[in-house]
Amino acid sequence: MTYLLDTNIFIIMLEKSYHRLSTKQREILSEPTNKFYLSEASLYEIGIKSRLQRDDFAHINLATIERERRRLKIKLINSKQIFYTNIPNVPQVLKKNGDKHGDPFDLLIISQALVENLSVISTDEYFSSYRGLITID
Repeated sequence: MTYLLDTNIFIIMLEKSYHRLSTKQREILSEPTNKFYLSEASLYEIGIKSRLQRDDFAHINLATIERERRRLKIKLINSKQIFYTNIPNVPQVLKKNGDKHGDPFDLLIISQALVENLSVISTDEYFSSYRGLITID
């Protein structure tokens, strides 16, 4: 099978903190015949949030991220115009406080998954609420 990794899953893999994943997620990630993709949006997100010194991103060594991605045998999904133009078609999801879930990095990753018909592995609590999106939580 082929899967798109959310940024948080990629970080978990970099940190080797697999205990944060569900049993199903760990099984899928450990299956050698599965193929994994990472969105360029994830690299952009890591770069931006590292620059902003967000606690959950500040420790990531950006100089080694490409080497680590290759070591983990994760392919990169390059940007396509359709990923961006499809974002307005991504269903609206409300957070628990009633605000719209609208993280721009998440919306691009979700759009890519919908366009490419990929299942997404994520620990984000809102991904499974997106109609039409297949998530592995």
